[in-house]
Amino acid sequence: METKRKLDNMENRYKELESNLPKMLEEAVSKAIPQNQGVQTYTKEQLIHIKNASDNPQDKAWAELELEKQRSKEVKELFEKTRTEERREQTLEHDKQAALQEVFVKYPLAFNANGTWNNAHPLTQRMSQIYNSDKQLQAHGRGLSAAADIAFAEWIRTQQPQVVARTTKLKREVTKLQTQTLIEGSGQQTTTVPSTKYSVAM
Repeated sequence: METKRKLDNMENRYKELESNLPKMLEEAVSKAIPQNQGVQTYTKEQLIHIKNASDNPQDKAWAELELEKQRSKEVKELFEKTRTEERREQTLEHDKQAALQEVFVKYPLAFNANGTWNNAHPLTQRMSQIYNSDKQLQAHGRGLSAAADIAFAEWIRTQQPQVVARTTKLKREVTKLQTQTLIEGSGQQTTTVPSTKYSVAM
């Protein structure tokens, strides 16, 4: 019975020692190196040189431990950088799709009936020029929407003379219709104006 108890104690101590061994080794190596070596920061090349050139097993073990720390840090930083870049790309793509949908709703003239770009329209052409010539707009998720707003404002300004001419023409046609109504009537002036598409447009 006593022998079994001793064996159990030895087994428990062995398991405890086995679980604590990595930590104990690290502490032993840390205590073995000089104080100034613990404060100084070494490059990877310096650590590799120490590991390969030193005859002291403790120095070799310390250098290998520091190299492993650096490798772990590099892997972690690379992983975080990759995740951040993936999230940025996903957000950018989502914003670009939202901007395209917004342009489709706001400016249907820029699209054909089947939903493709109407490259023959001046609005689409100018929008493309603005977007493709500005790297900041291309890098921003809402860049296409901004380019469309600018292009539309410019296009509207070019249409103003035509709008004025069209409005003048409509006014003349309304006056002509009013005159014809007076002539075809009883000869008495009436204030009734025909409800035509021109009067509605006014």
